[in-house]
Formats: sequence, structure tokens, C-alpha cells
Amino acid sequence: MTESFRYDSAPQRRQVILDALRSSGFVAISDLTRDLGVSDMTIRRDLRKLEESDQVRVVRGGVSLPRGSLHAPGFEAR
Repeated sequence: MTESFRYDSAPQRRQVILDALRSSGFVAISDLTRDLGVSDMTIRRDLRKLEESDQVRVVRGGVSLPRGSLHAPGFEAR
């Protein structure tokens, strides 16, 4: 991404974060800062907001979807 997602674009940034998570399951904070062109503190604020609404789970070095969000069949279903 070449454009910078700063200040008034927090909802757009958070949507980009969620989209990236849905496609990969985990995203590193360093990758988000580079791709979105914002500071790690900005990303951490976004992640805190998303975590408060149970949309993500912040883990060391990055963020993942909450448990059970990948909709993969469990062992019992196989």
C-alpha cells in the first residue's frame, strides 16, 4: 500500500487490518506499520479498539483472529 492511512482514516485502517487477518489468520505489527504507513503506536491503538470489541486477539508481536473465528471444522466434525 502506498497511501498513508493516518488520523481520520482509523475506521478504514481497522477494516484493512481485519481483511488482512481474514486472509492470513495472523499479521505482525511491524508489517501493519509498514503497509499502512503509520506508527506502531497508531496500530496498537487500532488493535486495542478492535480487541475491545472482540474482533481480534492481540498476541506477542502481532494480532490474530479470536479463537474459533476461522470457522474450520473441529475434530468432532471430521
